[in-house]
Amino acid sequence: MWRKWIVGLLLCVVVPLAVRAQLPDSITVPLKEFAQIVEQFGRVFPQEKVALHFDNTGYYQGDDIWFQCYVVTSGLNSPTKPKKPGNYEEKRIRSRVGKYPQVRKLEKKKKKLNLRFYPEGGYLVRDVPVRVAFEATDAYGNPVNVSGRVVDKEGRESVSFVTGHEGKGCFTYTAGEKEGRVEVSWDDKKYRFDLPEVRDVGFACSVDNLSSPDSLLVKVQKNVRTPGDILGMAVLSGGQLYHFYMLTVTRSRPVCFSLNKQNMPVGVAQAVWFDRSGRVVTDRLFFVGQPDSLSVSVRSNKELYQPYDSVCVDFEVRDAEGHPVQTPLSVSVRDGWQEVENRHSLLTDLLLMSDIRGYVHRPSWYFESDDLEHRRALDELLMVQGWRRYDWERMAGVHPFNLKYLPEQGIEVHG
Repeated sequence: MWRKWIVGLLLCVVVPLAVRAQLPDSITVPLKEFAQIVEQFGRVFPQEKVALHFDNTGYYQGDDIWFQCYVVTSGLNSPTKPKKPGNYEEKRIRSRVGKYPQVRKLEKKKKKLNLRFYPEGGYLVRDVPVRVAFEATDAYGNPVNVSGRVVDKEGRESVSFVTGHEGKGCFTYTAGEKEGRVEVSWDDKKYRFDLPEVRDVGFACSVDNLSSPDSLLVKVQKNVRTPGDILGMAVLSGGQLYHFYMLTVTRSRPVCFSLNKQNMPVGVAQAVWFDRSGRVVTDRLFFVGQPDSLSVSVRSNKELYQPYDSVCVDFEVRDAEGHPVQTPLSVSVRDGWQEVENRHSLLTDLLLMSDIRGYVHRPSWYFESDDLEHRRALDELLMVQGWRRYDWERMAGVHPFNLKYLPEQGIEVHG
């Protein structure tokens, strides 16, 4: 069994590499040019993130709010103040300012049970297996646990599923000629939902980020109705290009290969498949690596204190190997009885929340352990709440790009 699996994997790896030398320049040159433009975009327009450390988790009216601000590069999460204090000339880039329209969509009235589906890559393709992430919530948006199945019009079951962490889950579904529907059991009641629209032609692209800690297994497949084509694949993180491939997809059998992710920074990454005109065919967010942990030990000068006593506290910060670490440190001190549960941290805000949309009940949970349960839940979270903070078609020059904010040339406050 293992031997057959290894041979099959080797065949998958050889397919895209063997055909690459046979590609004509009229196809390879445009794909390479788009990747080069994106790589240059990442250098010319560096992306930044801002994180705030507040002195409390909740405030009463009239309270003073103290906070520490951190401005970092989005790829490595390292500080972006100039190397020489006050030398902001290092951060000058092209000065083009544009206006972005602000649109607020009207939300539809929610049902008692809501079930939303998110096919990997954005859509279902007929006769091609596609992973479908889903999220189950009640009328107030709270996650709920449900069990369900996908059936055809005659009631024959094709796949069953159950929710995992926070009402999310995933199943693999192959859409046939007859449209399927979803039947769900929850709170002693039966519900029916429609699956997303199925496309008759298209490419299904998937990323397996769970099977190996060091690599991704990438798969691209089309059906017999879809004309063969050559696609470019780019992998980005923090607005920087890390990988670029060209894939020849001419048959209905899948083209698959492994991709090394060890040289990529920790955080949310994006895989984009695009055609020779630079248009996005499909894309997908996934998480790379596990953040380095620091241990902080605290020692106070007394065991008990009287009201208004001065408190002397010593801190010691060490890395995962136990070595002392010198690093900027901000500390907040507050009364324990007024504590409001804090589900965020600098780590979760910089590595996760800044790259996805919507509310996450407890983002710190996804980094409590590096086991399969937590990695699968994080992968499903990105399939459900992933968004496209880095617009590929603007980075590649397909659509015009207007710079909204110029790099700061000093310490500035706007209100």
